[in-house]
Amino acid sequence: MNCIRIPSALASQIREDLRRPHHLAWERIGFLFTRHAANAGSSVILASNYVPVPDAEYLPTLNSAIGARFGSKPIRDAMQRILDTKEGVFHVHEHPPGHLTPSPTDLRSLSELLPAFHTVGPALSHGALILDERTIAGYLWSQREGTLNAIDVTVVGLPMLFHGAQRNE
Repeated sequence: MNCIRIPSALASQIREDLRRPHHLAWERIGFLFTRHAANAGSSVILASNYVPVPDAEYLPTLNSAIGARFGSKPIRDAMQRILDTKEGVFHVHEHPPGHLTPSPTDLRSLSELLPAFHTVGPALSHGALILDERTIAGYLWSQREGTLNAIDVTVVGLPMLFHGAQRNE
């Protein structure tokens, strides 16, 4: 069973960043860097650091179906960090309440982005997190299948919050 664990302070930092307005974008985007721990048949992905896409990297959106666009520098920076630190990376953004599955636009862009991360860190965990006002949905990229698979997310702290892959509670 795969799951991702995020310290509550880091989860709060992510939410705070994603809710900041931007003059060119409808939404914010960031990258969550992770480490991998395994024991007796289970795999745990441990969130270590969050890096927002810098304000200057956002590009004008072409239509209302796309919440945000950004240049290639944040992607190159994430790929370099994968090489330097051997950390996995998760693309992070927010959706409206109750819409925690990847949109067609998300699926299209993530199917281009995540294989690039896998190329520079093939043994690492890469994926996406989608947040709404209360919940976090996690998705792990399967390079072999070329798909995103739902994983459990736990926010570690007080109170401890569990976000199930199947339940999206």
